[in-house]
Amino acid sequence: DLAEALDIAEGGVPVGGAQAGAFELAAEVRGDLDGGGAAEVGDAGAAASSATASVAINAGGSLASGGGNITLQSTGSGGITLADNITAGAGIVRLAATNAAGAINQTAGAITGLSLGARAGGAVTLTSATNDVTTIAGNVSGAGNGFQYTDATTVAVGSVAAGGLFTATDGVSTSNGAIALSTIDGALTVTNTVAATDVNAGTSTVSLTAGSLAAADNALIIDLNATVTGTAGITLTADHMNIVSAAGGINAGVATATLAQSQNGTAIILGGIVADATAATLELSASELAAIT
Repeated sequence: DLAEALDIAEGGVPVGGAQAGAFELAAEVRGDLDGGGAAEVGDAGAAASSATASVAINAGGSLASGGGNITLQSTGSGGITLADNITAGAGIVRLAATNAAGAINQTAGAITGLSLGARAGGAVTLTSATNDVTTIAGNVSGAGNGFQYTDATTVAVGSVAAGGLFTATDGVSTSNGAIALSTIDGALTVTNTVAATDVNAGTSTVSLTAGSLAAADNALIIDLNATVTGTAGITLTADHMNIVSAAGGINAGVATATLAQSQNGTAIILGGIVADATAATLELSASELAAIT
């Protein structure tokens, strides 16, 4: 029930209603989302007193679209908080916290859909181990604020089209805030988007982890011409790596670039092939190492 699912910092809003300091539910939300309709929820239509408003999915009030796109957007400093599931099926989940102080925070539940885009002024923290999308893109505009995302299976850094207050986004970037992207048991790919730098933490750090369970040997893949920048240091973790970025495409500045296996017991061979083929072995070729500066 959407009336139970949605809340804000100043108090709840019934479906189809509004109050000062809150938000007015978009018309799409009033329909039956199980039929695959789109959902757009936000505080953009609220009174001026909504400067500190937030949008929240409360525990016990999950939101599902039946395959349609879901957009949650907040213009207040309270940002967006997720405490239960957002399920878009084959649709796109877009999260936009446009206030300079507005963060996006996940305390429980899972985000599932085809793609996930998250833009905020404050930090983005979406670290549930059960999140599961195919593509992730995001931006944090506030100086020094970080971006964290965890996926249960395979995910790729790519592009998400605009919708509502969410503007089209390519790759994952911050304004000198740390970026940490990881999977629990799946490959992690950085694709070559139209962004100048596909994963860009500026003067902060980047951590990219392709997690593996049991004998999975999941790969961290940096596509041809894809680029990663974190001049305070870069950490790449996976049991297999396939780094085909151009020389210097992974930029740790004068800081340390660390490459490590995901699971203890994985052997590491320097001078191996680019596309690792040996079980439980991380092979790092000369061209892969040349991509890292």
